[in-house]
Amino acid sequence: AAPAAAATFYREAVERLDRLGRAVDAAAVREELGRTLHIAAQYDEALDVLEHAAAVYRAAGDAEGESRVAGYIADAHYRRGTGHQALERVETLARTWGQRADAGRSPGPIVLVQGLARLLFARRAYQQLLTTARLLSRVGRATGNARAAVSGERGQGIALVYLRRPAEGVPLLEAALEKGLEAGVGERVVEAAIVLSVVYLHRGAFERGEALSRRLLGLAESGNDPVIAAFHTAALGAVLCARGDWDAAQVYLSRAKTLFDAAPPSLYSVMSIGLLVGPLIWQGRWAEARRDLEAALGLSETMQSVLAQRQVLVWLAELDVLEGQPRAVLARIGALADASDLDWGYAPLLLSTVARAHLELGSLERAELVAERAVSEAQQCENRLHGVPALQVRGLVHARLGRYDQAAAAYQEGLRQARSMSCPYLEAQLLHEYGLLHAQQHDLSQARAHLESALTIFLRLGALKDIERTTLTLAELEPS
Repeated sequence: AAPAAAATFYREAVERLDRLGRAVDAAAVREELGRTLHIAAQYDEALDVLEHAAAVYRAAGDAEGESRVAGYIADAHYRRGTGHQALERVETLARTWGQRADAGRSPGPIVLVQGLARLLFARRAYQQLLTTARLLSRVGRATGNARAAVSGERGQGIALVYLRRPAEGVPLLEAALEKGLEAGVGERVVEAAIVLSVVYLHRGAFERGEALSRRLLGLAESGNDPVIAAFHTAALGAVLCARGDWDAAQVYLSRAKTLFDAAPPSLYSVMSIGLLVGPLIWQGRWAEARRDLEAALGLSETMQSVLAQRQVLVWLAELDVLEGQPRAVLARIGALADASDLDWGYAPLLLSTVARAHLELGSLERAELVAERAVSEAQQCENRLHGVPALQVRGLVHARLGRYDQAAAAYQEGLRQARSMSCPYLEAQLLHEYGLLHAQQHDLSQARAHLESALTIFLRLGALKDIERTTLTLAELEPS
């Protein structure tokens, strides 16, 4: 209600000023209207309004105003998933900013460079993002502009995480979060902290992730930002699912989907897909997950977002392998296993899924090579959530090759990690495979013990497909 009322107020003010011929004053109000519409997820109208304001400032020779509005235009394009349409223009305006004598002293160029940073992230230009963020931080410190300095630190943290340097990036993000709130830039902090929430989830730091998501969700809701609120709601649901509280998780995941569905498509609605469908896959709701993924794939292609598209393809391939379609996996993402530019968030899952497909097709040498890469990627990226399944696939490959001791070692390490981060579903997955390994070695007593432990967890969680699978496996162990 608040954004709608504000938008109505600004529209009426613009009409009055236009009638009076006060174009520059109307442009200033259009700025506020555009920002309000952007937060309310009304991206098309926001861009129309902001473009009008930019044209007025440009005609008036107001470089400060044009730079500032160009930054807001970049923000709206980023959210809408059309950042590629604004990147060249924003880069051109920002090119000489760092050499200006007044760099950091006026807000217009700062907003412009912040918008550029978002567009660079969307393009996966992480090294360029790091360079830009360092410049922003340096100028901010030199001029005493705390907001610019914090924005630069935040950008550096995000870039370093995506450059596979989480040990450097995460502390910067954590510090920038607190500094940003102190500096009064809560809106940008809450949005940028999305990366930190996802990092905590993938690291297996579930308690920290839950605490952060609850805190940020409250801030997003108080800021009347439905899209960012939806993302943090999804992140909270995903972390609760990982911790084994599936009933509570479902409340938040359903709420997140409702929020996203109520807003126009955005880059965040596609980027959140793993948070939403991962739990569906664990729950055994595969058809529902596939429907959501197919819709997200179409959006990612329209938005020309390689990062989002690859995430969607990886989750679709995960469903393919679960449904016994290894050739579909290789057709979908097989070539990506050799790519040198995989992003940290999906790389281990992509590689372990491809390895599983090769294993099922009997390409054992290739399966082993890719499985080892999956484990290595998970370690480098500190991605334990997908590192545990990578260890599971390593164990499967060793078991197929008759290396029972090495398979057991992989399962034991996976169990250790799953238990250390209190992720019961991944623990049960490993117990199931460990039970099959014992059965393969004709140790039926240990096989039953592990499988029954897995089934107990699956029953408690409500993992429908896994309950069916484990029950069938136990029945097959019974003497005929």
